Amino acid sequence: MDVNEAIEQALVLIQPQAKMRRVQITVALAGGLPPILGNRSQLEQVIMNLAKNGLDAMPNGGTLSIISELAGQTPHPWVSLKFADDGTGIPEAVMKKIFDPFFTTKPIGQGTVLGLSLVSEIVNKHAGEMSVDSRPGRTLFTVNLPGIPRETGSAGSP
Repeated sequence: MDVNEAIEQALVLIQPQAKMRRVQITVALAGGLPPILGNRSQLEQVIMNLAKNGLDAMPNGGTLSIISELAGQTPHPWVSLKFADDGTGIPEAVMKKIFDPFFTTKPIGQGTVLGLSLVSEIVNKHAGEMSVDSRPGRTLFTVNLPGIPRETGSAGSP
């Protein structure tokens, strides 16, 4: 599947929320990325969760940047998805728990309490890797997913 198409589809659902919250979304999608083997609806769920968390981190507005790029070629191509916001950041004490099921910093009734835990699980099921870097004023989530080399991915790729 094409990662950029999944991002574009998820953005259709995120844009109205961003507008209401005075958050500008900037998108930089690299062309010519290799396809990935994966479940499109699950990948869209990852995109939606990470984008929504970015929106939630900017209660007074801000900018959410969504980037796709080629992250490497060894031993196969890697496709990188990056979600950067200029929100409040994640406190160090909380950082250790963000991928734990049922951990949340959101008020009761907001969020699923499975968001980042589910994102991590989906990324792992897709043989991917995820990292986060955060400080006040900037949080960056990076998801790296293995791409299908062009030689084997061109005929009948998902």
